[in-house]
Amino acid sequence: NKNCGSWYLPPDELTTSTEVYFKSSDGHITSKYAFSLKRLNLPLIELLRKVSSCFLVDSSVRKILPDSFSRTIPVWCCVMNRIVQKYRAEILRLDVNSQDDEFDEDEWDTALYTPASIVSPEEYIDISSLINSRVELLHSSKAIVNPAWLVNTLNKPLRPMWIVQGEVQSYTNSLQSKNSRIDEDKYFTIICCNPSHY
Repeated sequence: NKNCGSWYLPPDELTTSTEVYFKSSDGHITSKYAFSLKRLNLPLIELLRKVSSCFLVDSSVRKILPDSFSRTIPVWCCVMNRIVQKYRAEILRLDVNSQDDEFDEDEWDTALYTPASIVSPEEYIDISSLINSRVELLHSSKAIVNPAWLVNTLNKPLRPMWIVQGEVQSYTNSLQSKNSRIDEDKYFTIICCNPSHY
């Protein structure tokens, strides 16, 4: 949230900050890894279109990463990537004359990425199994009032990364852990940073 994020920014840089709200409780197991229709965080997508990558800052001294970073944001990224793919397919079906050269269906990354040191392979499977239902919930809700805007703005998939005490965390995708170096030409990168000591 803006107040907490502002603690880590010099005052002259506050004008470049964008307020987003990813609740940790959405990422709790008891919430079944919810996707909030009230907190779509579309201003973040608009910002990423301009700057390509960003830092999200939140602190937790009780956990290596807050649940908002380890689960809520990965779910949000994955759902948003998949809803864009779905909207794009619908738009192309409606406009048979469309020439969408920028979008390569095979290259569009819809995978779930989670921090391997925190989300176990078993939990990764549980979260993955719920993603499509979250996409359908978002689609049927019509909470995205302008799908064409989203498709045009999110023209690269979202990818989360995690930094804890200056160290980049490996990620879990398809149950494989590896250190990631993300190609910024291919992705909008969201770097989740916990500056506090665990």
